[in-house]
Amino acid sequence: INKLKAQLQARDDVICHLQAEKDILSLLTVGPTDSSLDTKALETKNAQLKKSLTSFKVTHATLDRCYQELSKANNHLRSTSLEKIAAQREEIATLKAEAVGKKIN
Repeated sequence: INKLKAQLQARDDVICHLQAEKDILSLLTVGPTDSSLDTKALETKNAQLKKSLTSFKVTHATLDRCYQELSKANNHLRSTSLEKIAAQREEIATLKAEAVGKKIN
């Protein structure tokens, strides 16, 4: 999850950087020049990165949901196991007491 968060942050940084470059280029562009083609390429790249970012956010949400479900299942299994262990210890204590009682008789 932390790795996905880092990737999302990196994508956000790239998008902000590209947007700043686009803004600077739009201020400098007077007419249709090579820089307007660069702007178009940057806009395309920006759109692709936004699409990837959305995909990562969906993946992150899915992984987060899976983690929550696994955490709940783990807690349930832990409590169930502890209950079974306690019941087995009680049974062992009872059997030991019965064994001691039989030895005395």
